[in-house]
Amino acid sequence: MQDGQAGCSYASPTRDPTSYGDAFNAADGGVYALEWDEEFLKMWHFPRAGIPADIQVGRPQPSGWGLPHALFGGSGCDADTHFFNMSLVLNIV
Repeated sequence: MQDGQAGCSYASPTRDPTSYGDAFNAADGGVYALEWDEEFLKMWHFPRAGIPADIQVGRPQPSGWGLPHALFGGSGCDADTHFFNMSLVLNIV
């Protein structure tokens, strides 16, 4: 813990080699999706060729996407207490 903030980290799962780097570029990119409610933050990645139809038509249904790549929060955790005023930083160098 530094400066009173525990922070979180994320490492891409080995089951998805196209979620970053050269493989992400070779797959023509993709989509990251985040579901945020009062208990959890859940994140998924879909390579360009595997973007769910519900996302493509603008009506996402996370319950049909399978296991998320990242899950923060959980039982006894008020996600809104710990996650707020957030920034998304993408390093695409």
